[in-house]
Amino acid sequence: MKILFGADLVPTTNTAPDYVKGDTKKLFGKVCDLVKGYDRFIVNLECALTESENRIKKFGPNLKAPIETANTLKALGVTDVALANNHVFDFGLEGLKDTQKALEDAGLPYFGIGENDTDSRK
Repeated sequence: MKILFGADLVPTTNTAPDYVKGDTKKLFGKVCDLVKGYDRFIVNLECALTESENRIKKFGPNLKAPIETANTLKALGVTDVALANNHVFDFGLEGLKDTQKALEDAGLPYFGIGENDTDSRK
């Protein structure tokens, strides 16, 4: 089995519209062809996928991206998403739940977060 690990992925203000459109070629260029040679492609989603404006109080930026980002990741060829990072709760439990739902709706399994330790380790 060939596995490709991507780096932290965070849509920016400039790229968010392309994530909404699902423009994988514009966003990722040659990576689109590269990922086709792997059985699994895992990225670390370093933000919440939410429309919420309820930012938690913290030092540093609160990162989020459009919910449609999940579909764009699926179209790119992402097979699994890591959520165990310092931005998954930037918009509280609401942001986390929105992220989980967006990934589930896109058919993308995620790991590193859950209702309890057992779920987090799946």
